[in-house]
Parts: sequence; structure tokens; C-alpha cells
Amino acid sequence: MEQSQRDLGIKIKGIFKGEKMEIRILGPGCPRCDEVEKRTINALAELNIVADVQKITDLKKISEYKIIGTPGVVINGKVKCYARIPTQEEISSWIREEL
Repeated sequence: MEQSQRDLGIKIKGIFKGEKMEIRILGPGCPRCDEVEKRTINALAELNIVADVQKITDLKKISEYKIIGTPGVVINGKVKCYARIPTQEEISSWIREEL
């Protein structure tokens, strides 16, 4: 796996109907991005949801999502947020939407 795309190894047991949920945290690895990662992991744990979570740090790959600022959150290919730190409650609601 490339260094710019890090699999966070989230192995949270839970129920997810359909395909495996994919969550991408977009950002260069700054403290703001780390906070979004932490909140996402906490939301998944609270909801008891299984997800493939990866952190994308390569700016070229981030630009493919057509966002104008980081951090960004992408769930199942849909950009949910960018250029701000969402609350854990927002992340939880996005995850529930994708169920």
C-alpha cells in the first residue's frame, strides 16, 4: 500500500447491510485531519459498524475528489464534508445515511 494511502486497520464488529462501507479521510496529515480520523473511528465504534477506513494524504489523489480544502470526509464515494472538522454527531449521521 502506498504511503499516501494508509489503511487504518479498523476492525470494528457490527452490522452493515450490503457492501462494505468505505470511509476516506482526506488530508495531508495535519492535526485537523487527525481529529477527523479520531471522530470517525469513535462514531463507528459507537454505532458498532464495520467499515474500511483509509486516510488519503497524497494531494493528487485528494484532488480527484474535487474538494477545495481539507480535511475531507468521503463515505461510499460521496463527499460529505470538506475544509472543516465535522462533529462526531455529524459523522454518525452520515454513516447512518449510508446504511
